[in-house]
Amino acid sequence: YQEVLKYKDSPLFQFGLYKLAWVFYNLKEWRLSIDTMKQVIEGVGMNTAEQRKIQFRNQAMNDLVLSFAEVPDGWKELRDYFERIGGGGAAGEKLARDKLRKLSQKYVADDKNEEAITVWRHFLEKYANETTVVAWFQAIIDAVRRLEDQKRLERVMREAVVYFDPKGTWMVVNRNNTELSKQALVLAEDSLDFVATWYHHKAQKTEDRALYVQAAKERLGTVN
Repeated sequence: YQEVLKYKDSPLFQFGLYKLAWVFYNLKEWRLSIDTMKQVIEGVGMNTAEQRKIQFRNQAMNDLVLSFAEVPDGWKELRDYFERIGGGGAAGEKLARDKLRKLSQKYVADDKNEEAITVWRHFLEKYANETTVVAWFQAIIDAVRRLEDQKRLERVMREAVVYFDPKGTWMVVNRNNTELSKQALVLAEDSLDFVATWYHHKAQKTEDRALYVQAAKERLGTVN
């Protein structure tokens, strides 16, 4: 590949760069892989109309996501990079969001639950009333379960209950989406039930009356 790169006018130049980026990736040279894959993307350009080049560029962008998954706070660099090459504005934000979604999937596949949660939290903050909020909350809950952190799981579930309160902002904004509103309510109700059941089981093990009382209080908080 190094030989091909000596000839910048060669039709194989970008392909050689692409292969070199993968060599760096396999060697776990994440920064070199990122920088080289960026050269491929920018060498092809974002404005080409040639279908073959578009497919090659898109593949390179997706592969770049894999390297960003390996560096600390890679999600921030990924977001900023794709927003920039996407032209900024709505177009750049849309491209960055799509790649962040792919990054979160990679994080989950690699058992990097904390990193995945960070991306979903970013989505919740930036797109607080979108329809995909329900899926993001469920993903966060599932990730915290995998981390086996009971107290944190309880906090996240309580957060979901508040977020999807029937009189809350998200519910008001999405009230015309009947099916999605039902999904949100089910998530909130399941969260309340989980917390109540956890307190009940703990009360049974410890015979702590206060825990029985807490379990009862949780059940009384069922979303209407």
